Amino acid sequence: MLKKHTPVLLLMALTACSDTGTAPQETAEAVITTSMNAEGDSATNTLILQQPEVQQVIDCIAGHLDSQGWTSAQHDEFMKITNGGNPKNLPANMSEEETMAKIGPVFAATGECM
Repeated sequence: MLKKHTPVLLLMALTACSDTGTAPQETAEAVITTSMNAEGDSATNTLILQQPEVQQVIDCIAGHLDSQGWTSAQHDEFMKITNGGNPKNLPANMSEEETMAKIGPVFAATGECM
């Protein structure tokens, strides 16, 4: 009986372990979009964001976050403490330890992909 359901159980286990929803993609898009919006006008940035190279960076960051199990709760916390997704907006009173604990994976993923 178990033998018959083994492939299904294995697929369910793998999916449950790697399913982080859209949080990695949303975080990656926020990092790139807010960084670009801080640097230039929105019309130009919209065109740049559509470029395959920029999409590859976003996908790379999202992939790294996904492999680390980045969750919706972490995404929400990141968006809150960065005031919309720009890591340059971290609160001045936030310690290095707290920063790395809360958004270290974003720094690591961004560093790997840019």
